[in-house]
Amino acid sequence: MSATDQSRITAVTLLYREHHSWLLNWLHKQVACRIQAEDHAHDTFLRVIAARDVHSIREPRA
Repeated sequence: MSATDQSRITAVTLLYREHHSWLLNWLHKQVACRIQAEDHAHDTFLRVIAARDVHSIREPRA
């Protein structure tokens, strides 16, 4: 695994650890269904993983 790949994995892991519970709680308030909120949070992080430049995310809660 290249240093770039490792850096990307570290960035995604950090984003997940720091923001997943906040996002899940916020979504739960919006959709009023925990399961649906979990699905949306999961889809959001799949998009983050698929993004080319994870390091460019400056304000993840914006």
